[in-house]
Amino acid sequence: MSELQGKWYYQSFCPFAADVDRTKSPPELKRQALIAGPWTPTSIMEFKTDSSGIVSGTAKLGPYEFKITGSVKPAAGNIPDGIELVVTVEKSSTVYNLRGFFLANSDHVVGSVVALSNDLGYQPAGTSGPFVLFPVRT
Repeated sequence: MSELQGKWYYQSFCPFAADVDRTKSPPELKRQALIAGPWTPTSIMEFKTDSSGIVSGTAKLGPYEFKITGSVKPAAGNIPDGIELVVTVEKSSTVYNLRGFFLANSDHVVGSVVALSNDLGYQPAGTSGPFVLFPVRT
């Protein structure tokens, strides 16, 4: 079974609607819609996985401190080793769910993140998109 230990880079992406000034005629397009744009800047998450696959961790992004809990899921049939994590912001009701998989022949984890409440990037609850995790090399 794979595990999350130490420091990992994290970045997520989500779709963005076009930015349009509709007060003008014709409306002025300030930015095209994006099927996927950076939702978060690259940040560092720090993890510990115990022998039973329980994951705990932390992250910091600007003034925000994140608490991470979850587990590593062993491979089952055609489904590779994966992770299920809940990420919350200390002293806030901000909650994200992450579900991802360890890529074969790689040290990367890829998956989807869903904002359940109070997204720090002001996306609506239910916004989802891909994420990537990969170890920090020292």
